[in-house]
Amino acid sequence: MANRIRNKRLEIKLTEEEKALFDEKKDLRNVEI
Repeated sequence: MANRIRNKRLEIKLTEEEKALFDEKKDLRNVEI
């Protein structure tokens, strides 16, 4: 049970990091234009 909760927290953390990376790439693309 505790493992499942921890895994869910890890998933949330990863998605937040992926979102941040995506935003950075989007910003870089806008600068190039």
